[in-house]
Order: sequence, then C-alpha cells, then structure tokens
Amino acid sequence: MKNNNFTPASSFGKNTSVDANYYLEHGFADVRELISKEMVEYLRDINNQTKSNSAFDSFKRNTYNVAIEDEKILSFIRTEKFADLVKKLGYEDCVFTDGIIFETDSNSVGFDWHIGVTSFKYIYPEDRAFSIWIALDDVDPEKQDGGMSLLSTQAFSGHEFYKLQSKVTKSLTEGKYKIPAIFKTVLGPRFRTEEQKKFKELYPFIQEKIPHLFSESLYISGFARNLFDSESVRYRLAPGDAIAFDKDVFHKSNRFLPGPQLSRRAFVMRFIDVKSRYNQVNSDKTGGDVSVLVNKMIAGNGNHFDIQKGTVIRTTSEVKK
Repeated sequence: MKNNNFTPASSFGKNTSVDANYYLEHGFADVRELISKEMVEYLRDINNQTKSNSAFDSFKRNTYNVAIEDEKILSFIRTEKFADLVKKLGYEDCVFTDGIIFETDSNSVGFDWHIGVTSFKYIYPEDRAFSIWIALDDVDPEKQDGGMSLLSTQAFSGHEFYKLQSKVTKSLTEGKYKIPAIFKTVLGPRFRTEEQKKFKELYPFIQEKIPHLFSESLYISGFARNLFDSESVRYRLAPGDAIAFDKDVFHKSNRFLPGPQLSRRAFVMRFIDVKSRYNQVNSDKTGGDVSVLVNKMIAGNGNHFDIQKGTVIRTTSEVKK
C-alpha cells in the first residue's frame, strides 16, 4: 500500500456534502468529496491488488467481499460523520454487508438496467437497504463516461420487482412451475454454451442497431429501456465523489468509451437495516455472489440477523467518535 498513515477522520473529504432532500424524494443523490485523496489512493491499491472473481463477466474487474475486514474501511464507516450521512439519507441503524470493486474499460459492457435482486437477495422485499458507489477515477458523461445512470423512484420504483422475484423463487422451490433453462444464461457465463457466449459479444451492436427490440435487462423491454434512458440521471464525478442509492432504485452501467483514460475504477459498500430478516429461500436460489459478512450474521430463516457479529452504523444512538 502507498499510504497507510491516515486516520478515520482524515479519510473524509474536506467538504463532504449531499442533497439529502433530493435523496429522500428520488432514492439517490451524489455525495461530493465523500473520501479524501489519501483514501482514494488506498482504495485504488486495494482494487489493483484484487483479482476479478465474480459470477458475472460484464466488467474488466469485478469482485465481491473485498476488504470487508479492512480496518481503514471499518474505521471510516464507524465514524460519527458517516453515521450522520446515513441518517440524513433517511436510514436508521444499519449494518455493513459487502465491499465490491467495479473496474470497467472500453471492452466492458457493464450491467444493463437492474436493481439489487442478487445484491440483497438475503433479505425480504420490505427490508431497507442501500449502496454507496465511490468513484476512484474521473467520470465525465460528456467524455469517456463509465459512470452510472439512475432512475428516480418517483418515475418507477423497483420495489414491486423485489416482491415478484421473491414470490417466483418461492414458487420454484415449491415446484409450482419451472423456468426454461435458456433463461439461466442471464445469470453469468458459467450457464452459457460457447455459442451463447459468442452471441453475447454481439449485444452492444444489436442494442445500437435495434434498441426498440433489444434489452439485456432482466426487467424491461427494449422500448421501456429507452424510456428509462430518457428519464435517467447521470453524474460527473471526481475521484472521491460518490453516489448513494436505495435498493429500490433502478440503475445501469454507462459504457466507458475509448480515450486517454484506460479504465474507470469504483469501490462500492452495501448496507442493510438492522431490522432486516434472513430470507433463506431467496438467498439459496437466487444467482449472484455470496456475502461473507451476511453469512456470519445468519440466525435462522425469517429471523433478524445477529448484528453483534457485524459492523453496525448507529444513527439512532450515540456513536463512538
């Protein structure tokens, strides 16, 4: 690591700011100067030293359960300043569940419009959760982009999809019906034949030529995809800026275009409300990666998690400074 000599307080940017009212209305907001230059360099080093290890193949580098026990990161989220930020965004006490790296380049397609069905598969639809996406490189929609597009929950909320997905998973487990095997291909490369893998390489071309007929999103058609794109919000971000967004917010990766910047790195942290309950059926049957921190806190199906085994952000009680 290049720099280990900074404190939790100095991990923050000098002028951290967020429009909390906008977040409460739309479900997301940009957080300016969330972390300091020193913390940016620290997270860049973590990114560069981590091998890509994900069920998906949409990024240059994508790995879950990254630095989840790193003391610098844990000290940062334990601070009163971080708890104040979480409280401003409308959340009560919550617990840290994952650290993820997302590095994209001009050969990567990223994720089409989606919500956190796999990211938060281990809780129930009504349980609250959110993510904080931290830019480690410049993100400029007018140049190479590589950031995210987000859709306001005022326009369309993903909440109903969580309910549907949880219901479908339960029905599949009970043997009420089966989903054709072809649909498993959306769960990652390990479910695809060589022919299907080659076809997926054509997705960007097909999407460009016939956007009204094609959508890689699990949730929406090509036409709805165009509507989502039209209503979406994109941000210009400097290293250390972040985007906070609720689990009900539809979002997608923006293509990283060729140019002088070789890639765009980001570090993501996920959190769930401490009152969340373990949804075992959904967790076992839904695709995606496993959360090591969540598994440590499991206390039985339908039960609250054992948060004593996790890192809790206290917004409703006194926080240790």
